[in-house]
Amino acid sequence: LALTMVNSDNNFTISKPNDVTVAASTTLNSTSNSPVGYDYTGFLIFIKFLAFCSMVASSFLMRDVILKLRRGSLTSSRIWHQRISLTQSVLFCLSTGDFFSAFFVQFMSTWMVPSFIEVSLANGSVTSCTLQGFFGYLFYGLSVCSNASLAVAYSMF
Repeated sequence: LALTMVNSDNNFTISKPNDVTVAASTTLNSTSNSPVGYDYTGFLIFIKFLAFCSMVASSFLMRDVILKLRRGSLTSSRIWHQRISLTQSVLFCLSTGDFFSAFFVQFMSTWMVPSFIEVSLANGSVTSCTLQGFFGYLFYGLSVCSNASLAVAYSMF
């Protein structure tokens, strides 16, 4: 039994040992060019919305630490690391890592996938996909290390 896929007209033929050929055609989804028959565009937009919500929450946490830093600089002339606590500075790093990991991995998701790969909303290149992977690992690593540091800091104090 041999299976041959012809990509130009989306037909495939199955050849049997007794030379009987069965031909059929597959229907490709017009928006995603995926032979599986369903489209992920709605799901991808939902993931982008959730990433946006995560980025907004992380930016509020970063803004809170920055406002405490500014408020401390107006009331005293101490150096910056004495104005905010250790847990607040680690929380700032954690929020920064979460913000950028949500941006590069979830929000940009398939936009940075090379356009020759048949995925919904793919519009990138090999370089953009590589950069997305690098920044994703970098900022997820920052989040993991900050989370561990925050756990140690809270257990010590």
